[in-house]
Amino acid sequence: MKYQYAFLHNSVLRLAENAIEIKMPSLSPTMTEGTIVKWLKKEGDTITPGDVLCEIQTDKAVVGLEIEEEGVLSKILVPENTQNVQLGAVIAVLIGEGDAITEKEKPVEMAVESSSGVKTVETPSKPVKREYQVCGPSVKKLLTEYGIKYSDVPSSGPKGNLLKGDVLKFIQDKKLKQIPFKVESKAPKIPDVKLSEDLSHVDIPVSSERRTVAEQLIHSKIAMPHAYMNVDCKIDNVFSFIKKMKQDGLEISLNDFLVKSVATALRKVPEMNVMNLNGQAQPLNSINVSITVANDSGYLSATINNADELTVQLVSEQMNSLASQADGWKLGKEPVGGSFRILNLAMTGISNFSEIIYPPEVAVLTIGTVQYVFEEEMPVQRMKATLSFNNQLISGNEAGSFLNNLKQYLENPLTICLS
Repeated sequence: MKYQYAFLHNSVLRLAENAIEIKMPSLSPTMTEGTIVKWLKKEGDTITPGDVLCEIQTDKAVVGLEIEEEGVLSKILVPENTQNVQLGAVIAVLIGEGDAITEKEKPVEMAVESSSGVKTVETPSKPVKREYQVCGPSVKKLLTEYGIKYSDVPSSGPKGNLLKGDVLKFIQDKKLKQIPFKVESKAPKIPDVKLSEDLSHVDIPVSSERRTVAEQLIHSKIAMPHAYMNVDCKIDNVFSFIKKMKQDGLEISLNDFLVKSVATALRKVPEMNVMNLNGQAQPLNSINVSITVANDSGYLSATINNADELTVQLVSEQMNSLASQADGWKLGKEPVGGSFRILNLAMTGISNFSEIIYPPEVAVLTIGTVQYVFEEEMPVQRMKATLSFNNQLISGNEAGSFLNNLKQYLENPLTICLS
């Protein structure tokens, strides 16, 4: 086979041994080429996994190019607004700290077949030993969860990169087990503060119960992906209904309507009526709603079992019955056996807030105070409800559907009476 050698541009990049080529990726199923709209990083910037390097115009939209490697952006090869950049074309070069990239005057030889086609000549790659760590977020997560050192795992990726498959094979071969997550109970040391002699103070110790609750909340916030949604409900109809029921001799409160509305919405969206069992969503057979209210003495919590099967009047009767029992309402706002929790701080004047999820809960609903606002020169009563949910076990669509149903029931109380 005969080849012709074409001598192209006489200035070529001499890459460091551990350099990583960033190529134009395929960001949509039908994409064949792209346009660099804007570089969000400049040459010399330090790059960490998860950083967005640039914005690329595909055939459908402008998409950010997220990087899974780390290092220093040494060279940008394709400037902004360069159109029709083919997939696989090198657009930038990433190197490690201390590595260098230089230009050297040297002709580049490209082997081109004379007439019958094109053939590329490949040289076998040699294993690369790097002194710095290059890996993606998923690899780092596995290394942390199993307590593995980066240097202990043989790498098979390009340029010596450690791949997720390398770590999974190492875990399987060594029969490693995941390290249990531990919450650091030791609080950071606070410098001693000396008060002036004319100021007196009283030391109030923190109870062991409060410390335990704090550790649980820290663990929940770190280990559970919290997401939040809220709805603004017009509840004039609820208060009109409560007033009419009172005239008929039936005492019903807003909390009774909240419990019944939440239970009916959970029945409508059963994906929300689950518990967190070892990181998996465990469906529940019954709908038990816990409600926590604030008063002058702190928090009081109670649970209404099978709330979806009760009328608003029966919910009210159970709430009153629990209030008359010594162990009916519990002190504190921790879950008391319900499958879903409501936290109502309307009595405190708080208009809108969010709550941390207590495991094994997957969601909690917070209720703010009722506010008067003017709409079309008429006063109306509005109330905000905020849902905190575990986005790993509950999707945004499921959470949104639950809130929309709840809003419908609160704004049209007759619908839950008929249900």
